[in-house]
Amino acid sequence: MSETLKLVPTGIEEDKETTLEGCRQRIFLLEQDRERIKRDLHDGILQTLYSVGLTMTAAKLLMTSAQPEAAGQVDSASAQLDQAIREIRQFLDMDLGASEEEEEPLERQMRALVENITRAVPATCHIEIDPHAIDLIPKEHRRQILYILRESVSNCVRHAQTDAIIVSLAEAGGEVTLVVEDDGMGFNYEGAVRRRHGLKNLTARANQIGGRLCITSIPGQGTRLMLKLGERCDACQAQRK
Repeated sequence: MSETLKLVPTGIEEDKETTLEGCRQRIFLLEQDRERIKRDLHDGILQTLYSVGLTMTAAKLLMTSAQPEAAGQVDSASAQLDQAIREIRQFLDMDLGASEEEEEPLERQMRALVENITRAVPATCHIEIDPHAIDLIPKEHRRQILYILRESVSNCVRHAQTDAIIVSLAEAGGEVTLVVEDDGMGFNYEGAVRRRHGLKNLTARANQIGGRLCITSIPGQGTRLMLKLGERCDACQAQRK
């Protein structure tokens, strides 16, 4: 039985080598960019944050015992600054390529994040987290969940003028739902989404993890953000019509 030899034109082999070499060069340049970003973040932003923290500590020492509210504000700002430093360091270690380390449980991270943001405001905050819902969230999606939670609660604090904030994470039928709700001043969603980068980022992060973000707001009655991981959010579709 004769064997048929298939000859590959030399030009095709050369094209493959050229493509592979181009990929190697691109990977090398990306690795260099990543290392540069890590250095710049560590030597620039992180060092600036450390300096701000030291300045705040020195400022607190200058306060008298008759200024307890001011001291409390400094303590709250220091706690948020420490959290920002931890998150940047975690970003350097995890997202920019260092070895993977054991992270804090997601529920603990969520509670700490909300408490840090709301500590200095008069609004009450209720947090309810279903441990089973935590178990259903893929590990690679948890960072985005935290970013979405932080932006949502920060918006409540900065813009809503609210008296109460409710944060819940629940599971039903295999679908995980995160809700952040306030009873504040509300806003016109359609107008705001064109102006606020934060709202666009929320949608982009939800899309990145295959979720569906629904934001409903009524001026004078508050705002409700709902992130669903699972089935399509029909309420969000109705809102867009």
